[in-house]
Amino acid sequence: LRQADASDVAPMVTAVASIVSLILSHYLFDVAFTRNTFVAFALLVVGTLLISRLRCSFRVVRLSITAGILFAVHSVLLKVIFNDFSFSDGFFWTRMAGVIAALSLLSLRGVRYRVFSQGTEGSTKTGLWIIGNKVVASVASLLTLTAINLGNVAVVNALGGLQFIFLLLFGTFLGHKTPREIGENVSHRDVVHKAIPILCVAVGLVLLFL
Repeated sequence: LRQADASDVAPMVTAVASIVSLILSHYLFDVAFTRNTFVAFALLVVGTLLISRLRCSFRVVRLSITAGILFAVHSVLLKVIFNDFSFSDGFFWTRMAGVIAALSLLSLRGVRYRVFSQGTEGSTKTGLWIIGNKVVASVASLLTLTAINLGNVAVVNALGGLQFIFLLLFGTFLGHKTPREIGENVSHRDVVHKAIPILCVAVGLVLLFL
């Protein structure tokens, strides 16, 4: 995300995560799709991938693919946990594991210096942005975990393509108020380019409920 547009990186990660989670779910949970569901899944994944123009280096593509695979493994393991334990137990212990993993990074001197030096130099406004970001992320995480617990993990990941419709809308209507470093291009050409994949995602969403 630091080296390329979010609208190029995030769709790649989501598309890869959806495909890998479908493969893993088939072998681990013996998941079978109906024809409509499979077509809907394919449209969601293709539409999501087409949103990205791949305007990034090979290193960014490699990192995005790796992240997508790891997100897929993460989602499938969550489904395994929820199948064996209650949702509350699974939610608590997975969140605690995340806290432990984050705190373990402080054992690295370089990371520790950057975290605390930036924390003291940042403004109050930056701190509020961080808190707001974490609150929103927490709610999104809770909703995602609930969806994985109740539904098909591959479909849940594929539905992640819906976020890019909102990303486009936010970029179009709020882009002039966001820092230039965010790197989102919201020209008319970009909006037209994203109309086709958004249509794929929308049709896929409709087919999913037929």
